[in-house]
Amino acid sequence: RRWLGRARDMAEELDDAYLRGLADACEAGICVTTGRWAEAAELGLAAPPQLRAQGAPAGWESTAAVSLARTGMMFAGDLARLRPLVERHARAAEEVGDRFAGTYATVHGWFTAAMDDDCAAGRRRIGESLARWSHLGFHAVHFWGLYGELQYDLYEGQPARGLARLDAAGPALRRSRILSMQFYRLLLLATEASLALGAGDRRRAASRARTLRRAGPAYADALGLATESGLERDRSRARAKARAAADAFEGCGMRLHAHAARASVGDDGHAEMAALGIRRPERWAQLVVPGTGLNGA
Repeated sequence: RRWLGRARDMAEELDDAYLRGLADACEAGICVTTGRWAEAAELGLAAPPQLRAQGAPAGWESTAAVSLARTGMMFAGDLARLRPLVERHARAAEEVGDRFAGTYATVHGWFTAAMDDDCAAGRRRIGESLARWSHLGFHAVHFWGLYGELQYDLYEGQPARGLARLDAAGPALRRSRILSMQFYRLLLLATEASLALGAGDRRRAASRARTLRRAGPAYADALGLATESGLERDRSRARAKARAAADAFEGCGMRLHAHAARASVGDDGHAEMAALGIRRPERWAQLVVPGTGLNGA
C-alpha cells in the first residue's frame, strides 16, 4: 500500500492519467485479494478510461482492470450489472479480434449458463474459448475455465465428477504456481470443500473448511463456515451454522452467497436469487452448500 500511495502521489504531481488508471487497477487487485468486492468493481471500471486518456492503447492493462472489476461484481453478487458487462466485453473483443480480452470475458462469464440452467452451453463456450488459447502451461484463464467447470459440476449435482476433475488438474495447477496467490488458493479450497461435501467425503470437506477458517480473510471464514453447516448432522445446529454463515457473508458484502446459505436450510433466499435472474435458485444454492436445500431440509 505504501508503494501504491507513492504512485498516486506521482500521478498527481505529473498530472498523468495513465498512471492514475494503473494505480486504480493495482488497488482493484488489492481489493479482490482482501475481499473488498464492491470497491474492486468501482476501481476496476474507473481505470480503463484513464489508462487510455492520453492516447495509449493500454489493451492489456485495461483488460486486467475490467477482469478485476468483474471478479468484484461476481463475489458481491451484483449479477444485474455483471451479466450485461460480461456479454458486452465478449462482443467487443470478438469484433476487434482481441483473444486476450475475449477469453477472459468468456471464462469470467461461466455464471451466465448456470443462471440460465444451461451448463452444457457454458461448457461449450469455455471449451471453445480455451481451445484458441495457448496450450503451453496453465494460465489464469485456465484457472477460471476450471473454476467454471467445477461450479457446473456442483450445480448439476455431480460433485464426485468435479472432485475427479479437480484432482486431474492438480499437477498443472501446482506447476503453474498460480495457487501461491492467496485469492486463487482460497477460492479453489472453497470449491474443493463444496465438492467434497457434496460427494460425501466428510474428512476432506472438514479439512478444507478448517483451512479456510484459519486463513485470515473474513470471506474465507464465511466460506469455511458454510461448509461446516453442511457437515452438521443435527438439523437445528445445521440451521444455526447456515444462518451464521449467511450473516458472515452479508458482513463481507457477499449477498448472493448469503441468499444461497439461507436457501440451503430452507430459509428465505430463493426469491432473492430468482429476482437476480437465476432460473433455478435451489440448484444455485448447491454452489455454496451442496447436498442440502433441494428438499427444504
